[in-house]
Amino acid sequence: MQTEFVSKVMPWTWSASRRAGYGLLAIVPLALLLALVTVGTLGAVANSSFLLFEALPVLAYTHVIAQFITLLIFGHLLMRHPNLERRHKLGWGAAFLFAAPFSVPTYWLLHVLRAPSRLPSESREVESARHIHVYEYDYTPKKRRGTRRRADGVVVHRVPA
Repeated sequence: MQTEFVSKVMPWTWSASRRAGYGLLAIVPLALLLALVTVGTLGAVANSSFLLFEALPVLAYTHVIAQFITLLIFGHLLMRHPNLERRHKLGWGAAFLFAAPFSVPTYWLLHVLRAPSRLPSESREVESARHIHVYEYDYTPKKRRGTRRRADGVVVHRVPA
């Protein structure tokens, strides 16, 4: 029974549509960066003041805003990932800061796209099962109180009734 519970708690999973949404979010800053490089190159080659002084700044600001939003969301996902060790989280965080347009899609490919899927209702049920309250209906004078942590990480509170 306990091994079955551990298998339900431990995986970090999403539905297919949520994984696709995160993938689209991961690709947007990279696409904007490629558009920025393309417009800058075309503007320099064609000597176009419109491309260099009107379109290029708009693309640059859009890229910065999109990258900031993406870093916030993927940074949150990274820090809440239960299957990564602290040193891997620090490595991915450094990669996000120094090479975000390339490391965020790579993180999505390795850790989000390949995650197993599960129904959203099961996901909510597992997230709320981090603490279990056990009510003892034992009316003897010596009652056990306290908290202990099981092998699967769930905290069990013993509360006398």
